[in-house]
Amino acid sequence: MKKKHLIICGSILLIVGPSLGFFLNVYALHGTFSRIAESGITTSPQALSDSIRICLVWTIAGIVVGIIGLIVLIFGLILKQPVK
Repeated sequence: MKKKHLIICGSILLIVGPSLGFFLNVYALHGTFSRIAESGITTSPQALSDSIRICLVWTIAGIVVGIIGLIVLIFGLILKQPVK
């Protein structure tokens, strides 16, 4: 891969990963609070823990994709072009 492609891919992953993780986390939290609002105090702890687990999974997925993007970006920035 060319240096330019690594920098572009790393930048995109670094921006899109955490953003997507954040928005999906907010969407999952909306579902959690909607479930609480529908059933009130009688919400089962298992259903709430499943909803919270989904929120944590999306947050961790966004962080992992962001870290991968950062690694690719750094690798693209320090990669030396072959001498011709």
